[in-house]
Amino acid sequence: MRIAPQPALLFALLYLCAARPSPAQSASSSLAVSADDQLLLVLKPDSNSVTALHIPSKRKIVELPVGEDPRSVAFDDPRGRAYVVSRGSSDLAVVDLAKYTVPGRIAVGYRPMALALAPDAKTIAVAETGDDAVRLLDAETLATRTVIATRFAGVLFFLYGFEKNERDNISAKELRLYQRFARELLSFTKKQIVTALAAQVLTEVIR
Repeated sequence: MRIAPQPALLFALLYLCAARPSPAQSASSSLAVSADDQLLLVLKPDSNSVTALHIPSKRKIVELPVGEDPRSVAFDDPRGRAYVVSRGSSDLAVVDLAKYTVPGRIAVGYRPMALALAPDAKTIAVAETGDDAVRLLDAETLATRTVIATRFAGVLFFLYGFEKNERDNISAKELRLYQRFARELLSFTKKQIVTALAAQVLTEVIR
């Protein structure tokens, strides 16, 4: 559902109790298996690395350094790569599965713990537990498209989103601002949420 922009600063409040989540193509785990059952990726938090194993031969291919305290890994089979989120360094590492290199690491929110690739392989979702937020990134460009504040218990606050042709990413300053907004929104009581909805500071969306 797309919400038309309002004149004032708005945040959309989503209730997920009626939502029907679709299965992710690649979901969060400390290990992952490729779609062709040839490759196994295993995280090693103690050494801040990910190990690639060839399943048929049970052979170790390579061990690659990623971020500090890696927690979740997911395959992106269409692009021949994988992603690793690390809680200690608060980043997402991109693993090139053709060259077995880590060409880049992207800063995300505080203490990410999980990630998943959408069924259409266009979006990466990262659960940032330290910020009580979910970040949605464009899987092709790895740019942030949406930041959602959530208590991970049925309520989401949609903070910001934009079309691909509008801009590439949000700035570090904007990220800090949205993180502050997220903390403030997640401290709201039910009464404060009702008041904000009545004043049209929040817009409620039920699916």
